[in-house]
Amino acid sequence: MTKVIITDHTSGIGKSLYDFFTPGALGLSRSTGFDITQDKFSWHGDVFINNAVNFDSYEGMFGQVRVFWEAWKLWRKNRDRVIVNIGSISTDFPSSPTYPQMMYASAKSALENASRSCQYIENGPRVIHVKLGAVDTPLVAKYKIPKMDRKQVVNAVLDALDNPYCHEIKISPRGYNNV
Repeated sequence: MTKVIITDHTSGIGKSLYDFFTPGALGLSRSTGFDITQDKFSWHGDVFINNAVNFDSYEGMFGQVRVFWEAWKLWRKNRDRVIVNIGSISTDFPSSPTYPQMMYASAKSALENASRSCQYIENGPRVIHVKLGAVDTPLVAKYKIPKMDRKQVVNAVLDALDNPYCHEIKISPRGYNNV
């Protein structure tokens, strides 16, 4: 059975992925005592889905990059493992000129660049970067924009995991760029 480790597994995209992979899933979040801003990634599994973002601080915004690096270092000698980084199309299409949105897009851009820097290293884990448009989650519920269902995200991640040549995918609802 595949063992999947997922950050921020208690709501939104992370919860949908966690629910799909349970009973083979291990969830890491503040509710389990895991803090992406400071805790060391020390878990072994087959797949790590790096989903968490902490909006409380600068360190929290960039915590996803830090956790990715921790996981990649730990798994760097194992070609059979996969790291899935959940990114955002906000790196291509920032939706508002606010400081939080700028920080979010900057952090997701850093994650995308970190993913690309490790994607083609022959002896390391496979890295898949998933760029998402708006997804129907509590985080974006208040915005009146087209949103994808979380099941579509789960299916896209599964498709990427099933394709050994997939290193990046981008999915977004139609009309997002016109909002």
